[in-house]
Amino acid sequence: MSTLQFYSLSVSPFDSTLLQGGTQDNGTWQSTSTPNLFRQTIFGDGGQSGFDVSNPRFRFHTFFVAQVDVNFADGATQDWNWIGDPIVGTGEEFYVPIISDPKVSGTMFVGTRTVFRTKTHGMGTMNLATFRFQCNEFTGHFQVQCGDWVPIGTTNLIDKTLGTRAGGAVAAVMLTLAAHATTQTHLARQASVEAENSRQIAIHGETQAKRLAAKLHLVVPAMQRDQSTIEMTPAMN
Repeated sequence: MSTLQFYSLSVSPFDSTLLQGGTQDNGTWQSTSTPNLFRQTIFGDGGQSGFDVSNPRFRFHTFFVAQVDVNFADGATQDWNWIGDPIVGTGEEFYVPIISDPKVSGTMFVGTRTVFRTKTHGMGTMNLATFRFQCNEFTGHFQVQCGDWVPIGTTNLIDKTLGTRAGGAVAAVMLTLAAHATTQTHLARQASVEAENSRQIAIHGETQAKRLAAKLHLVVPAMQRDQSTIEMTPAMN
């Protein structure tokens, strides 16, 4: 590797010796089990790269501008899949800042004129087989949009209303502990609401069953909150 210079490096959360790195015009490379031996996983411009917090086989890399590929096969060259449709040409630097969420699998952030997010590794509603069929760099049919990035917020982060002057493009993206705390709080509240909705549905179902039983002169035993059916037995005269 003495003839190449890395633009950046990323480290697997599963193995601190597993690295990826972009080398500008010489592609993206990945370390091997042999010390000091790297192998090229994709050619072209090598920019940023990264892994996923829960899927040890996942990789991402960038070419120049907001051209992003994802990989679900340990970086195998034939499995690079394009997810850049919504973000290419949105006002980006030559190499865009891009990260995987260190806590939430599938979530990635990229900066161009503002910060965009995907929660699905860019696949959107497609399953992996369909995604590869449509968006693979080498065999994809590209009959659909590849990438489901959406901007966070309605005001571009380079807008002059957010500072003393307008900027050119987002230069760095990072997550803070506060952001994770907010996410976890939101998820906890959502789970609480869903649990309360389920409880109200159960109570409503029990009430309706008792009303029906009263009309039919039936005895309804107390309903278990986690049951979806109610057993009704004839009343004894």
